[in-house]
Amino acid sequence: MAFDFQRNSPVHNFRPRAHVPFDKRQHLLWPAWRYQVVAPEPRDKVLNVFQKAVLGMCRIGIVNREKVGGRLHLHPDLVAKIMLELQMKALVDSHGIPTQKGLDLLAHETIEDHKTVVGYVFQDPWSGQLWPRFVEQSKLDSVNLQYGEKGFPILVLGTKGKPYLQPTYMHLPKALGPPQTPEAAEIVTVTRRHNRAARYSDADENMRGENDGEEDSTPISSSCLDRVSMVEDKPTPCFLNTYIYLPQAEMDVWDWYACDPFGLGVSARLKKRIEEQLPDYPGLRTTLDRLVGEKNRDRLEDQRKWHREIEVDARAKAISRLGATLEQLPFFEVVVEMECCRQEVELLDESCPKHKFRDTLNAARRVLEGVFGHMLAMFPDEQVWRALYKDEKNWQHAEYVKKVYNSSASSMGFVTPLPASLAVAKPSDIKAVSSSGKVWKLRAAIVVSMLSAARVDSHPLRSAAKRCPDLLERLASITDVVNDAAHFGQSGQLTTSRAKIQVGVDSVYQIIRDIYELPLTQ
Repeated sequence: MAFDFQRNSPVHNFRPRAHVPFDKRQHLLWPAWRYQVVAPEPRDKVLNVFQKAVLGMCRIGIVNREKVGGRLHLHPDLVAKIMLELQMKALVDSHGIPTQKGLDLLAHETIEDHKTVVGYVFQDPWSGQLWPRFVEQSKLDSVNLQYGEKGFPILVLGTKGKPYLQPTYMHLPKALGPPQTPEAAEIVTVTRRHNRAARYSDADENMRGENDGEEDSTPISSSCLDRVSMVEDKPTPCFLNTYIYLPQAEMDVWDWYACDPFGLGVSARLKKRIEEQLPDYPGLRTTLDRLVGEKNRDRLEDQRKWHREIEVDARAKAISRLGATLEQLPFFEVVVEMECCRQEVELLDESCPKHKFRDTLNAARRVLEGVFGHMLAMFPDEQVWRALYKDEKNWQHAEYVKKVYNSSASSMGFVTPLPASLAVAKPSDIKAVSSSGKVWKLRAAIVVSMLSAARVDSHPLRSAAKRCPDLLERLASITDVVNDAAHFGQSGQLTTSRAKIQVGVDSVYQIIRDIYELPLTQ
């Protein structure tokens, strides 16, 4: 078949990095579907859409704010504010006449809007999930392969002047179903996710250390797309260079890690996929055994058995806390994941590694995202954001926005004023969440659901307000706690504790109970 992975399929190297010696790693060539994508060229815009429109009016000689406002359907006060911004940027003079800088910039912005960029995204062949990366065509780095006497692949790495050979394992998938072409919105989302993750990647404890001798351990930069024009419907099978390794700081431990193929350090997703493939691929099993040793293989099996037992217990615990109805909710599996993480933290006690704390808080946040994603799906309201945009300037004033939020909350019986973290939710985020029905930002999804509940009598938040007037306060508090998962203190350590973990998980259970009217046991 055209979509089969072959030994001569292209291999790409995006500089996976986890600074460990070569004798503590085993290289892998991991399969992926490669889709060609055409998109408008991403770039930083100097002018926003309003500034560009007003500057365009100035260029044709219309500088009176009332006339500009009439042409653009903007309030004259807003036009005056935009004119002042253009003056501050030295794009127009005090009379509203464009400067040469303004004319040049306007021409540049207009012409550049038509430029496009061609690149690639990569998809997991089993789950259909995209790897969070967009690579421009000019930066697609292919790697040559050689084959040893026994037919095993060898990577040719390094530079032309100083190449070196790296034995590797090529993971050739067995029969796969036809690939599913990713949606444009999914591509935009994952490229943004990569850039966010890249900001935290250097802080990861498993990525610290000296350069390990490779030609360049700096990851290839990734573009963040605003939109997508075209996605290829027939992908190319390819392989991504990566490796599994033992962490240098803990050489006496017997756990192993998988390195993200795109330079983001540890990849729990790839490790999970490798573990799922082990029973059916002896070559992959041999590669792992070569890394951890036969002695540690039994310990790894014990660890997997321990994890399976925890999952069974976590599933039963979640149901016992909130009743069998919980199983029918679409985010049930994430609740089980959260409970698994909580039990691991509890059982490991003082020996629990810090990243387990972060895993638990991340799972708790995903549960809340599941709760509000479910409500957005049950009660879609694409127009709810219009309450903040009654005219051109209201949405810009924080006090007006807070008034709308508090009025909606108060009308249902929630305690007001709202906590600051909810009251400052940006109108642009509210519009993005309500228009798409996706939980782009958790706090914005909470506010959108609250605004929708004020308009729909059957919304679960409306009945929850009568039973639990402090629900929004508790939601704001737990959201602050789970967001600790993505932040580090000045010392580089996670700003959380075992006590916060327990409080966070218990609070999530209570919120599910209050919204869905489920029984709660401790």
